[in-house]
Amino acid sequence: MYCFYFNMITIYFCIVIIYFCIKIIKIMLKYNIKRILGIRNITKPVNFFISCGLSPGTASKYANSELTTLNLRTVETVCQKLHCTPNDLLEWQPDKDEDNRSDHPLYPLKKSEKEMQIARLIQSIPINKINELEEVLKNLRK
Repeated sequence: MYCFYFNMITIYFCIVIIYFCIKIIKIMLKYNIKRILGIRNITKPVNFFISCGLSPGTASKYANSELTTLNLRTVETVCQKLHCTPNDLLEWQPDKDEDNRSDHPLYPLKKSEKEMQIARLIQSIPINKINELEEVLKNLRK
């Protein structure tokens, strides 16, 4: 009986140690759908993800960026509906300053708030100024 309790206590402590190790490890690559949903002015993300074929529970996880794995078929569907690439759905947040180098392989996935600010600015433009904005944007592409 003593051996049984000793094994149970050992297993319990192992679980506790694993739990705290997981909490300490910080994942720097994040799924950040809120940014692109904001840019696309999607105000009901759960409904959007349900329209992509997800169950309500999974749609809620996607909408709240609570995923640790991504289904590639779903990523493809979401990207098609949002007119974006998988890189637009991911964000890299460096853990340490030494990782925050422009030559880091994940550096292009580091996002700024600039896209959101531009999207909000465009949404606030009066309707009668949209044609002017279109001309300016066309000239920028040249």
